[in-house]
Amino acid sequence: MSTLEVSNLNDGTKTVATTVVTNGSAKAYVHGDTTASISKSFNVSSGTDHGTGDYSYSLVSAMDSNNYSMPCCVRSGTPDRNARRNVARDTASIMAIETSNARTNSPTDQVQNATTHGDLA
Repeated sequence: MSTLEVSNLNDGTKTVATTVVTNGSAKAYVHGDTTASISKSFNVSSGTDHGTGDYSYSLVSAMDSNNYSMPCCVRSGTPDRNARRNVARDTASIMAIETSNARTNSPTDQVQNATTHGDLA
């Protein structure tokens, strides 16, 4: 195996330190619909709809553990909808999201977005 060691990357218009890529960039993101179909993603291979408001997405490259940051949100015209990480279902290789009605705290199907930040395995 070869190793390439560089301290900066340049695309002809911008220069960034490689640590931005290795330490600061999202390691995965997903834009999923109400059936866990993927509209846009990075490092996500497939989605699963486990029932109302319960979604999971398989990562192509797993994280080193399930101790990663995963901010998520819903895309809704209704202000009382929310999304949160489903810690009962997530693993180092699965991003899991629950969506709900914040007023009633009941599950509801929502379009959701999530990113994962942390260390890859």
